[in-house]
Amino acid sequence: TLGDGRHRLVLTAHHLLLDGWSSPIVLRELFALYAGHGELPPVRPYTDHLKWLAAQDRSTAEAAWQKALAGFEEPTRVAPADAEHAVSDPLKVE
Repeated sequence: TLGDGRHRLVLTAHHLLLDGWSSPIVLRELFALYAGHGELPPVRPYTDHLKWLAAQDRSTAEAAWQKALAGFEEPTRVAPADAEHAVSDPLKVE
């Protein structure tokens, strides 16, 4: 509590728990609950993902990745560095 109706929420998590795909989902659900928009839908068990993963054709996946990465001989950036954009401040909600 910072006083005068001001608060600061700091969320920290290891990168194995939250990534660029899941962080917005967690924040959206957190703010929905905070705003009183009912309950969250039930989550699917992680075992569902493991079953799906086990059913995938590994050799087909390996072939697809080999094709996608063909020609790369050394570590390569996924996207080029952007010198025009500095690192931004964390999200601030007022």
